[in-house]
Amino acid sequence: MTEAKRDLSPFQASVTGHIHDTRGNVLYEVQVSSGSRAWIVEKRYSEFAAFANAIRKRSWARGGVPALPPKKWVNRKAETFLSSRQNGLNNFIDTMLRLDGASEDSDVRKWFGLCDGVPVYEEPIAPVLRSHEQARRHYNSFSSRYDTLAGNAERLYRTEGLSMLALQEGERVLEIGFGTGHTIVDMARRVGPSGK
Repeated sequence: MTEAKRDLSPFQASVTGHIHDTRGNVLYEVQVSSGSRAWIVEKRYSEFAAFANAIRKRSWARGGVPALPPKKWVNRKAETFLSSRQNGLNNFIDTMLRLDGASEDSDVRKWFGLCDGVPVYEEPIAPVLRSHEQARRHYNSFSSRYDTLAGNAERLYRTEGLSMLALQEGERVLEIGFGTGHTIVDMARRVGPSGK
């Protein structure tokens, strides 16, 4: 029996940014491209560390994998530190992918979101298995507690989003999917009685 040939199309990757998730963790955005396709994978520093430790044991990586930027215990969410770490993580990826054999390694390819040459993120979207009424009942069951559960984690994003909008008196705003309504109330205050 002949084994099917795997698609090992070349790919490029670079760390292009960082974001904070709803729990306050920092996720580094790794932009990956292969041919005409491009996608983003989000990885925590700990995922980079585990990945680096795993690949250092590979024959193609011996002595060639650079060190990750160091951990920091104080001010580790300061923007200057995060930007510096992002640059260090980008250097790690760039140097590692230049090593002979790195881009063909199946675990490396999976880490970057590739599986047999196809981005993992292009899998078909699963069908919705519940009715509109079932979904409504589900969300209604915890909506009264939602602000308590997610309020602090989302407050930063609401505040930053409102700041970026820089709404002025009299402007018109359309918000879609406004959840429990915190942001829409703040927007109404900012556009005032002459706004909509």
